[in-house]
Amino acid sequence: MAIKVPVSLQYQRPDGRADFERARRALQAELAQMDAGEAGAALAELAGTLDSGVARIKRELLGSSLCWNEDNQRLAAWIQEQNRRLAELGEQLAFASARRAVGESAARVVALTLLHRGEALKWLQGRARREYAPLHGLYAVMREAGGHRADVTVVTEGRGRSATIEGLYLRALLLDRFASGNLTRVQLEVLDAWLWEWMPRLVTRDAPPEGPCLRADLDGNTGLREGAREDGGPALYLPLATLEALCRAVLSELHRGRMVPAHGCASEMRIEEHVAVLDRLRRAFDPTSDARERRAQRRQAAGTKVEVWVGLAEILRHASGAGPARSGLPELSLVESPLVAKQGKLPPPRADGVSDPTLRYLWQSDVSATGFGFEALESDAAGLEVGEIAGWRREPGGPCVLGKVTRRLASATDGQVFIGVHLLSDAAQPITLRCATAFGEGAAHTFLYVPGDDSSGRHDAFLVPESTFEEPSAYDMRIEGRTLTVRLNRTRARGRGWVLAGFEVLPVRDVVVAAPRHTAASGELELVLDEDLLDRALTREVGSRLLS
Repeated sequence: MAIKVPVSLQYQRPDGRADFERARRALQAELAQMDAGEAGAALAELAGTLDSGVARIKRELLGSSLCWNEDNQRLAAWIQEQNRRLAELGEQLAFASARRAVGESAARVVALTLLHRGEALKWLQGRARREYAPLHGLYAVMREAGGHRADVTVVTEGRGRSATIEGLYLRALLLDRFASGNLTRVQLEVLDAWLWEWMPRLVTRDAPPEGPCLRADLDGNTGLREGAREDGGPALYLPLATLEALCRAVLSELHRGRMVPAHGCASEMRIEEHVAVLDRLRRAFDPTSDARERRAQRRQAAGTKVEVWVGLAEILRHASGAGPARSGLPELSLVESPLVAKQGKLPPPRADGVSDPTLRYLWQSDVSATGFGFEALESDAAGLEVGEIAGWRREPGGPCVLGKVTRRLASATDGQVFIGVHLLSDAAQPITLRCATAFGEGAAHTFLYVPGDDSSGRHDAFLVPESTFEEPSAYDMRIEGRTLTVRLNRTRARGRGWVLAGFEVLPVRDVVVAAPRHTAASGELELVLDEDLLDRALTREVGSRLLS
């Protein structure tokens, strides 16, 4: 049965979206009067029009590096809503057909339903509760009939793809697992493209495999879980070793300069997005990774308003150093930097009591020993993407708290977003170092010193720009009359343009200082140049080589 209501494919326009909605409502009203074959064909035709229209705008919508405006947000929400409603129509038709017989037409409807259920989950990225029971029920019906691994053809991005019911079922569950705010919509599109490539390898087991695995409880209303089921209920298992091998194959292709897949919307995404997905999957599939650890106990902190800075440059402009009494750090005073406010000085409040519009404020919703949850208006959350660095103070004049944004998704309240932040440090200090050079005073660089949790200092690090970490530079500083040269050596954490870098202290050099400008009692940190470095280099290094 052909769709009687004309449908426009210009979904970026409100009238085009209204046309599709009228066609969907008309099909929904007539569905009960159709036989199974006719209803399935009509549903497939309507689903094809949605796919064709979305394919026209998806590249432009996901390919832009600019932040989405309100029109983009509304369009994405509309795409999610239409896929969800098509999946609900498919479920209604599929369960009615299954009660009569599970044949080829029923398999096509189930495949169509699972396809759009996965699309709806991919575009959701909200905190709304998912309903998994219909998803598990559809798969269970096809499994009992022995058709869960039969080949089916579905249409996505305007072209037919070969799949199985089981593969589409696992695709929806995997997309749901990673659509919790840890990946952006662009990165979810990359992951989805890989899942289509991996479809023949997405096969479950009835018994728990050796090693880590993901589990789907067929009689539950939850998504994928980790490990074996303890109550003996019906469950399916997907070994993580299979997914890890597939990820390594993608990485191998990227090393050869080949994008995976070679065609389609995801192939046009930046290489950084592909690498971000690989990194996320690596941590998710690693049983020793922090991503697999149990979450620390949370406590509610609703109503706490926090001024948050985003990005290393903004943090350095606003953060002030913490005194040793507050942070428990060695008694060091920070070298003044034009980028850092003087220690203990805060910008004066406005006389009218109104908040500065140039600042951004978030409301803390929960807190734990390892992280924070924030609610924010979409305007205040601009730039707070997954992987970004954020900073704030818990109290005026206190130490700087640093966190990495690990989760961002739509809040339950319209116009707001939820931001999950992993705690990196609650005692960071801005500090200025100078490049170690034998030919004059080196350039000054302001970093954030991040003390570790070990009293020996072996976990201490500097928060630096990514470009700085890639330079093989050493930096001089003087502490209590001693000159130390440090070199950044390993990555402890990293994100969008920043690296939390460990460092090593190079052998102490002999320094002659006529009159130190700051005494050790004052705790000042002074950066000096070893003027004898060039002479010693020529006499020891070059001379020994000439004499040998």
